Amino acid sequence: MEEFLALDKLKLTISGNEDNVDVASSFTSSLDAVVKRKIQDLYVICLAKSYEMPPSIFNCETLVSLKLNFEPFASAEFVSLPCLKTLDLEYPNEAIFGRLVSSCPVLEELNIVIFAIVRVLSKSLKSLSICILFSCSAGVVIDAPQLCFFSIKYKLLESFVIVNIDSKAKLYLDVDFQFNFFYKPIFSSDRDRLRSFLPVISNIRDMTVSENTFKLFYQYSKFEPFPQFGNMSRLHVTLCVSNLIWLPNFLESCPNLKSLTMVCSGGYDKINEISFSSVPECFCYRLSSLLS
Repeated sequence: MEEFLALDKLKLTISGNEDNVDVASSFTSSLDAVVKRKIQDLYVICLAKSYEMPPSIFNCETLVSLKLNFEPFASAEFVSLPCLKTLDLEYPNEAIFGRLVSSCPVLEELNIVIFAIVRVLSKSLKSLSICILFSCSAGVVIDAPQLCFFSIKYKLLESFVIVNIDSKAKLYLDVDFQFNFFYKPIFSSDRDRLRSFLPVISNIRDMTVSENTFKLFYQYSKFEPFPQFGNMSRLHVTLCVSNLIWLPNFLESCPNLKSLTMVCSGGYDKINEISFSSVPECFCYRLSSLLS
C-alpha cells in the first residue's frame, strides 16, 4: 500500500482568470491528493465560478478545520467529517449547509456569511459567528444546546429564531442601518426587523454591544418602546459621548444588571451631566474611556 507523508495545513487560492477545464481538473486532483496525505487544516479561496470541491474532501476522516469562501457543494451527496471542529463558509446553500453541519459530530466553531435562511442544528457547537454583508432575506434558526457564544455582524437578519442554546450564552452585536430609515416609509421593513429581533435576544444574560449598535438602539427608542432585558446581568457597551445621554434609559431595560463595562469614545467630560438615579443599584460599574 502506497504511503504518503502527512500534510497538516494547506491554503489554496484560485483566481478568477483560471476558470477552465484543465485547471479545474488539476484543482480536483490536488485536493484528492491532500486528503490522502491526511490533511487537517484546509483553507480554499476560489474566485472562479465553476469549481467544485471533490467528494473526498467531504469524507475526510482527518480534517479538523475547513474554510471555504465559495459554494462548492454540488458533488457532496454524502458527507462525513468525524473530526471537523472549525467550519468557515460563505453564502452556503440552505439544504447543503444543513447536511454539512449535521455531518460534523464534534463541530465546535462555525463562522458563516449568509444571504439566505439557514438552520444551525448541532449538539456540539460552542461558538457561532454570523455575518450579513448587505440587506437581504437572510435568516437563522439556532438549535444548539451547547452554544456558549454567538455574534451577529454588519446587518440584521430578516428572521431570527433561537430554539435552544446554553442559558449562559454570550452575545456580541455589531449591526447597523442607514439611520435615515427611521424617517422614510420605504425603510419600514428594516424597522420591522429590529422590532422582531429584540425580543428574541431579550433573555440573553451577557451581551457586548458595538458603538454602531448602541446608536441604532438609541435611534430606534425614539420611535418604538425598547423591550426589557430581564435576565441581563453583564453588559459591555461601546458608545460615542454624544449618545451617552440615552444610557440611563437603556439601563432601565436591564433591571437585574450586575456588571457594566462602558467604552466611551470622544472623551467622558459629559458623564457628570447624566443622571443614573433610575438605573439598577446592584451592578458593579466600571468606566473605560478611549479619547479620540
